[in-house]
Amino acid sequence: MKDPYRFGAAFDVGNHPVVGVNWYEALAFCRWLSAKVSYEVRLPSEEAWEKAARGGRDGFESRPYPWGNEYVSGYANIDEVASKVSPYYLQQTSAVGMYPQGASAGGIYDLSGNVWEWTLTKVNEAHVLRGGSWSLDPRDARASSRGGDLPGYRGDFRGFRVACVVPAVSGL
Repeated sequence: MKDPYRFGAAFDVGNHPVVGVNWYEALAFCRWLSAKVSYEVRLPSEEAWEKAARGGRDGFESRPYPWGNEYVSGYANIDEVASKVSPYYLQQTSAVGMYPQGASAGGIYDLSGNVWEWTLTKVNEAHVLRGGSWSLDPRDARASSRGGDLPGYRGDFRGFRVACVVPAVSGL
């Protein structure tokens, strides 16, 4: 099968996010994984994604970035060259966890940059994407940054992360 996106083998790297998958394929993977592990795995809702990115007790602190209040060069895989923030620009996805200093308060890596992430949330006909990507500038690395695309679209800068649904504990 030919690569579904134009970058081909350069983006077929272990420990990097999967790209070139549409929303339906991401959802199918979640269903497959749920059956394999015997608990529910799904795409996060937009609200859950933002809560993870902002961190804090209530999950909705006013921090604009997962790591804090200011953009810091080298904390996320984004296009810093285009914005003239720094000379660092990988021009592709990075290994998961390559930017540990950019982790959220909850210790979640790569919520800013690397790839736009599909969510369950739908607005009109499009599904919401969160997190920005390696091809965008620091404005798109903010926790509030939002994009969207039709669910059948495969993109070079789009991927997904999974969320595990924790079952309620009875008797507490």
